[in-house]
Amino acid sequence: MNGDRSRKLGSIYVFLLASVCLILPVASVKRGDFKTCEQAGFCKRNRERSVRSSSKEYGSGWKSPYLIREQPRWSEDTNTLHATLLNELYPGIAFGLNVTVLAESEGTLRIKLDELAGLRQRYNEADKWTLLSQPKVLDSKHIKLDITQEQTSITWSGNLAREYQFQLQHHPLKISLLRDGQPHIILNERGLFNMEHFRTKSNSDQETLVVQEPSDSQITYNPDELYPGFKETTEDGMWEETFGGRTDQKPKGPESLALDITFPGYSHVFGIPEHASPLSLKTTRGSAESAPKDAYTDPYRLWNLDVFEYEADSEMALYGAIPMMKAHRAGSTRETRREVVEAWKAGASSRKSSTNGEGAEATDKGPTETSTETYWMSESGILDLFVFLGPSSTEIFSSFAALVGTTILPPYFSIAYHQCRWNYVSQDDLLSVVQNFDKFDIPLDVMWLDIEYAEEHKYFIWDKRNFPEPLKMINELEATGRKVSPTVSKRNSSIDDWLTNKPSFGLQLVTIVDPHIKRTQDLYVYKEAVELNVLSKLPDGSEYEGWCWTGSSSWVDYFDPRSWDWWAGLFKFDKYKESTVNVHNWLVFNAPEITMPRDNIHHGGWEHRDLHNLNGMASHNQSARGLRERTDPPMRGFVLSRSFFAGSQRYGAIWQGDNMGTWQHLAVSIPCY
Repeated sequence: MNGDRSRKLGSIYVFLLASVCLILPVASVKRGDFKTCEQAGFCKRNRERSVRSSSKEYGSGWKSPYLIREQPRWSEDTNTLHATLLNELYPGIAFGLNVTVLAESEGTLRIKLDELAGLRQRYNEADKWTLLSQPKVLDSKHIKLDITQEQTSITWSGNLAREYQFQLQHHPLKISLLRDGQPHIILNERGLFNMEHFRTKSNSDQETLVVQEPSDSQITYNPDELYPGFKETTEDGMWEETFGGRTDQKPKGPESLALDITFPGYSHVFGIPEHASPLSLKTTRGSAESAPKDAYTDPYRLWNLDVFEYEADSEMALYGAIPMMKAHRAGSTRETRREVVEAWKAGASSRKSSTNGEGAEATDKGPTETSTETYWMSESGILDLFVFLGPSSTEIFSSFAALVGTTILPPYFSIAYHQCRWNYVSQDDLLSVVQNFDKFDIPLDVMWLDIEYAEEHKYFIWDKRNFPEPLKMINELEATGRKVSPTVSKRNSSIDDWLTNKPSFGLQLVTIVDPHIKRTQDLYVYKEAVELNVLSKLPDGSEYEGWCWTGSSSWVDYFDPRSWDWWAGLFKFDKYKESTVNVHNWLVFNAPEITMPRDNIHHGGWEHRDLHNLNGMASHNQSARGLRERTDPPMRGFVLSRSFFAGSQRYGAIWQGDNMGTWQHLAVSIPCY
């Protein structure tokens, strides 16, 4: 794209960190506690490649070393296009590219890419946690396939006589996605795609390529000469890196993924929550001469963190990550979404969605003069990208919801007023607040308790010094007589009777139960977790120990199936003693916080770097299940989570974390999501 007509949204990526506050003059966040792109090896390597691609030294001859030599093939059994992707810089390495058209979401494709016969398996389980189920693919009888030596195309029709097309250029690699003959999304247009292959630390990366000349003489040359500037200029951070006094060992070596995605003719892109930034995402190339004055200088980071009193205009990572981006112009919408999980950082996955479920008409007014260029970087994982070609927002979000689920219907009381602050420290303290709400006739439906309700911060156990009679306190809240009833999950005759004669429910109570567990055999929760062997591990297999509110703590591995029934069962009334159906739950430090070392090991042998962004959703799921299953018939409780990923909406509410009491933070609370 012409540089002066192209808006560059450099580096939207899944893991790194970011930020310079350009507007808010005062901030409490400690920036030194969080990495910048320059301090994260995978981000630095890939971002420098982006800079080199447009430099005077390399820009004029820049091209991608990735290509397809053998013609792609179509599998009738799976209705999938398969192609083998090669990198001329590393001729012994191959990648498998698979493309499917989804049947139930119009204009939606799935593009997956993984290393073939690699030394190790890249993280590939993001969809397991995020998708409702594996989506159905469109039968080949509805698809027109055209494969030549230079290009492969897939064409299919949608409602209202729309035509969609996937175009795969073989050499160099480029993918164009069209609607009604017009390109809306282009992958690798700038030639920045790169998937770092697994390697052994002792091996040299200096490989050569042999080519056959017409004269039958063989000439050996250094492929770097064909693709100057593409390879890494440094190996910093490939095998280990140190930050904040701790060294992150990387026994698997470098495994990052980077991809440029262009939205031709679109001036505005939205999405990739959670960031305290404007709705229309800012440029992240603030150091460039042509960048706007208010541009950010670091990439948007998607890596769930605890950021106390964050800045109100920043690209820094916050508490949740949904790697989905949507472009919009008059009459046209399209969208890209990355699940990478990590999300994408926990398995690199990406998606894009667009479908007109209601058949609403949308007229594309044509491209604008400005295009938006984005660059996605992930530390690990496969590429799993969903593309939704629209054109309407209704279609796109309907398709997206079909993949990751809709928002759970909240209990009646939870849409009313909640009173929550840090911290009500005693039973008398809480009840006096309730009495004053009644005294001044202020509506109130839910009271919250933070960590001080628990004995020595041992969750599930009341601190009897300050909350000597929790059941009496809960009953007094219930006696306020608010006419709100819990919602029943399934219907039968006995439930109908219950609904007919349902009792009145008073004030509800939400108590915090976090996933860090105090390391003491006196706590039954810790003792049971050790016996079940469901705690997160260090690389050597020993139990990971961190420091949090509870003091010396361990963390539940929610990716281990053995932890699911156990954790959900902790909310039963014979376990969480002196709790009732009026007691609900919130999860705060489930990012997890403190942030685990990235080389910690989870169930299945996956490193924490692979699935960090999924941890909050996994804990949210089992906690919501625990509240639901503690009664017969099941009753939907209220569970709020601070950490989230795509799919968290299936389990309950999320919240914005520790903002400041300023007008700037109030203003950014909506575009933040």
